[in-house]
Amino acid sequence: MDCCLKCKVIEELNPPSSLSIQINQSSVKKKKKKKKKKKKKKKKKPQKSKEMSFSKLMASLLFLAFVSFSSPLVSAQKALTAYDIIQQYGFPVGILPLGVTGYKLDRDTGSFSLFLDQKCKFAIDSYELEYKPTVTGVISQGKLSKLKGVSVKILILWFSIVEVVSDGDELGFSVGIASANFPIDSFYESPQCGCGFDCNKVGSLVSAS
Repeated sequence: MDCCLKCKVIEELNPPSSLSIQINQSSVKKKKKKKKKKKKKKKKKPQKSKEMSFSKLMASLLFLAFVSFSSPLVSAQKALTAYDIIQQYGFPVGILPLGVTGYKLDRDTGSFSLFLDQKCKFAIDSYELEYKPTVTGVISQGKLSKLKGVSVKILILWFSIVEVVSDGDELGFSVGIASANFPIDSFYESPQCGCGFDCNKVGSLVSAS
């Protein structure tokens, strides 16, 4: 009997190894669960960064779209007319009549094309000028050469104006075999098809009649 009691006491004081193994296994499982929870929490952080990067991407795309839509408006405001271009090369606007609708210019070669809405005729002093709907040539500082599409009537004959030169206070118009000079201040305004520089006189005569 004493032996049995001693054995029980020993068993109670020293529980079997299977129980300790179970306790150790349960503690390991708890630790694994805690690690999994920590891992899950860590995985949430990249989602936030993805959301932030996506929002930044959308913001940049919206900005680019705004710039692309607004840039045509800016370029349209800064677009130069044919009258602006002609002044950059040292000519007054009056060598072009009203009604120029567009142009093409190669800055490297100076080659250009002018487009009018219609054929234009008007008189300057005793000369009659005609501009075709398309005028071409080569422009450089103070000089228009290889002109096509502009002609002048002298007496009863029509001649093509092939060159215009800006020289100080005068403009020289050449038809190849002859030339004529005019004061540059006579060309500070563009002539109008039909009445040229004398539209005010024509209007006053019509109103008087």
